[in-house]
Parts: sequence; structure tokens; C-alpha cells
Amino acid sequence: MRFRVQTQSKIKAYQLRDDIQYKRKLWNSEGVGWLQNLNDKNITNFLRIYMIICREIKEVTAGVNRIARNREVTNYCRQYQA
Repeated sequence: MRFRVQTQSKIKAYQLRDDIQYKRKLWNSEGVGWLQNLNDKNITNFLRIYMIICREIKEVTAGVNRIARNREVTNYCRQYQA
């Protein structure tokens, strides 16, 4: 999560450096689309990294949730086996 925030900060820094006002809700789908349309090489590169990080966070979170659900089911079954 920390790396995602650092990447967001880098993107905002490039915008400020180039005097580009950034949107208030920059990290929703509309804001990300707006960033892509800026056609700034540095922002585009950081945006790719940001998207990869977001995808990885979603995958890891889904895996953790799946493991937690499996443990709940296992514990539930153990209660009724005895």
C-alpha cells in the first residue's frame, strides 16, 4: 500500500511541476482516464506502475479473503464432526 501512495505522490508531483491542476477525485476510473489523456510520458509510466500495484493489491486481498473463508468453513465443519 505504501508503494501505491508513493506512486500517487509522484504523479501529482509531475503535475505540479508542469502546472497542471489535478482533479479532486484523481484515483477513480474517471480521474485515471483523465491522467491517461494528458499524454505525459512520465505520468503515463507512473500510471502503469500504479495500475499494476492496484491489480496486485486486489489479487492478494482476494487470496487472503479466500483463505479466511476456507478456514471459517473448516472450523464450522470441525464443530459438527465431534
